Amino acid sequence: MAVGAIGLIGVALMVMSRPASQAVSAAHTVVAPTPVSAPVVQAELTPSWIGPRLATWGYDGTKTIAFTLDESSDVPIGMARARPQLVARCLARQIEMYVVTGPLTFEPQSTSHTVGVQLDDEPERPEQWLASESSQEVFAPDGLGFARRLARAHRMRFKYTPFHAKPVAADFIVEGFDQLALLVTRTCGVRVDPAPRQRSQRPASSN
Repeated sequence: MAVGAIGLIGVALMVMSRPASQAVSAAHTVVAPTPVSAPVVQAELTPSWIGPRLATWGYDGTKTIAFTLDESSDVPIGMARARPQLVARCLARQIEMYVVTGPLTFEPQSTSHTVGVQLDDEPERPEQWLASESSQEVFAPDGLGFARRLARAHRMRFKYTPFHAKPVAADFIVEGFDQLALLVTRTCGVRVDPAPRQRSQRPASSN
């Protein structure tokens, strides 16, 4: 089979990872046309939402759909590094929004954990998110409500404190979730609209 020379303009391979697996990175090979060439600088790709846009049937006979988003950069863990994930899904007619922390675990035997959530330029909000059985995920207590908030945001910063570790901040570029939120909520049979922007309250004028 003949092999032709193919000019590569850009390669971006993103694999939807599960809590127990990591995304596979793509390798870039640059061939200089001459012995003397300018240095090649490779820009880091911004992670984007990954997931099929068609719902499938779940184990309980209901439709399910899920999307994942890697953090924009690795989180240092001692001498190693990890990359948390943000997940939005409809499972068993429930909308779930949660963060997968990977090898960083939360304190066991705890039903909730205090996290900090900041969307765009809004002030950071301390919230109580629900713990998972594996202690490697934390769930928004109101999945639908958080989906509404995230649908109108461009960036999310998520702060948390793993078990016996220093506090960690994970940044997610959530651009485009407004379209995916419609797919998630429709699969669950509900509707989500972006949360209305708060109007500034004008002081009442005194006569």
